[in-house]
Amino acid sequence: PFIGGKTVLELVILVVIAAAFLSGASGEEGSGGVATNAGALLILLGLRHNVLNYVFGISFERALFYHKFIACILLVATVIHIILAESKGNMSGWTLTILILAVCGSYFLKPYSFELFYCVHIGAFIPIIYVSMLHGARLMGFMGIVWIADLLLRYVITVNSVEAKLDYLHGDIVRLTIPKSFDYETLQYSFITI
Repeated sequence: PFIGGKTVLELVILVVIAAAFLSGASGEEGSGGVATNAGALLILLGLRHNVLNYVFGISFERALFYHKFIACILLVATVIHIILAESKGNMSGWTLTILILAVCGSYFLKPYSFELFYCVHIGAFIPIIYVSMLHGARLMGFMGIVWIADLLLRYVITVNSVEAKLDYLHGDIVRLTIPKSFDYETLQYSFITI
C-alpha cells in the first residue's frame, strides 16, 4: 500500500506534494516552483544520511521508494512548466529538461549495469544543480551543499571499517563473509568499500 502507517513521514510527503502543487498551480513561475520543490525533496530523499530518516525513523530503502515517486512528480511538473512557459527558447530550461530526462532514463539501465546507472545518475546530477541555479532555482544550490555534506559524512563513517573475508569461488563468483558484529537487517542496502 502507498501509505504504510509505519511512519509519519509518508503522510508528511503527501501533504508537501499536495501543498507544492496547490501553491504552484498558477502560471509559469508557479509551475517552476513546483518543479524546484520536487527537486529539493527528491535530493533530500536520495541522501544516505538525512534528518528525515533520523527524525521519522524511515529506512533508506523506504526513502528510495519515495525518491522514485517524487522523480515522477518532478517529470510531470517539468512538462507542465515547459507548456506554461510556451517554449520560450530558454536554453537553461531546455538543458535542465534534457539532464532530468537523462537521470530518470538511467533508471532503466540499473538492472543491466548498476555502475552505468550510478555514473549517469550522479554525473548528470552535478550539472543539474548548476543549471538549476542559472535557471533561477536557488534552492537547488542549497540542496547541492546538503548533498556534498552527506558525501563527506559517508566518508567519515567509512573510516570505521569492519574486516571481512573475501574468497574466490569460480568464474565471476566471490564469497564475502562479514563478521556477526556487523549490524544489519534483511533487505537493507549496505555500502561495501573494498
